[in-house]
Amino acid sequence: MRTLKFIPFSAALLALFLLGQSAKSQVREVQLDWLKVHKPAKWITPPKELELHERTGSAELLVFYPDGQFGYLACYLIQTDKGKMMISRGDGLVVGTGRWTRFGNRVSVDSRVVYRVVTIAGRSIPEPWQTETFSTKRNESLTRLKDNSRFGALSQFGDLEFLASVLSCDRRYWDGQKDVDGPQPCMTQTPKP
Repeated sequence: MRTLKFIPFSAALLALFLLGQSAKSQVREVQLDWLKVHKPAKWITPPKELELHERTGSAELLVFYPDGQFGYLACYLIQTDKGKMMISRGDGLVVGTGRWTRFGNRVSVDSRVVYRVVTIAGRSIPEPWQTETFSTKRNESLTRLKDNSRFGALSQFGDLEFLASVLSCDRRYWDGQKDVDGPQPCMTQTPKP
């Protein structure tokens, strides 16, 4: 007959702590100087009677990791009355990942969409690889050549942890009609006030 052995409480706490650290370490850090943003062309302000003191607009965020990895996020940004910007949690997200290389004043990106909050019938996830080229300027801004969209620094961006989480999370697999076996999307955290 076997007897049950109990793990000391301190060992159990240590195991839980290490498990939490392991999950955290899978989220890849994003630093502000790796981020380039195509700001909203048009900001939308809620009705004054709501007293929200903010505005929203669609944006694209590009992350150029120093090791050549690349992250992309299409989202809505929220700008507070104090100028701070964060990613909207209540609107759709499109996430892309890939690699980037620099050749003189050109940056080439090979990436593909790996997650959409709203899937598109007939389009599988992950989507096919695409190559985009950007030209660089002395002030380190980028211009996407296919549509002349400009991307620049965004010093007021205060949502790096959420951005890192979205770019690092597990992905959903979609054959264009239904979900298929594979990792499912991560559950992201809402920001602390």
